Amino acid sequence: MPSEANGNTESGVTTKKKRSRRHMGRKAKDIDLHQMEKLMWCHPTLEMTALFFDCSDTLIHRIIKQNYGLTFEEFRDKNKTTVRNWLVQKAIQLALEKNNVQALSLALKNMAGWSDSVQLSPVGGNINLRYSLDAPPQNPEVKDVTPG
Repeated sequence: MPSEANGNTESGVTTKKKRSRRHMGRKAKDIDLHQMEKLMWCHPTLEMTALFFDCSDTLIHRIIKQNYGLTFEEFRDKNKTTVRNWLVQKAIQLALEKNNVQALSLALKNMAGWSDSVQLSPVGGNINLRYSLDAPPQNPEVKDVTPG
């Protein structure tokens, strides 16, 4: 009488045992998503990120897509914006609290498009005027730049 341990039944018909599915290949890599978000503040490349986490760039793409629904570039830019906003807020806070005119001037130049000199530049018939905090007001010669 054949034993059932070999996959046989008492009727003599052999049956295959169901094997449990085992994943072949590497063990799944555990990547801390919060740490990945912070790493994006430094604007790394995909290759640098993969090296940091000691994994493939394909895995980085897959993890970001599964968890955030974004591409690597979109994810990096989104997280870089977070730190950029924080830095801007901190710069303004320091400039105002410490009454630091240079820091405030730099913040306005970078965020509000201000410059150290007055410049006129025609763009499609309009005149763009840039203001300055440092220089005294000037009276530049204004010419008619309307198309005609």
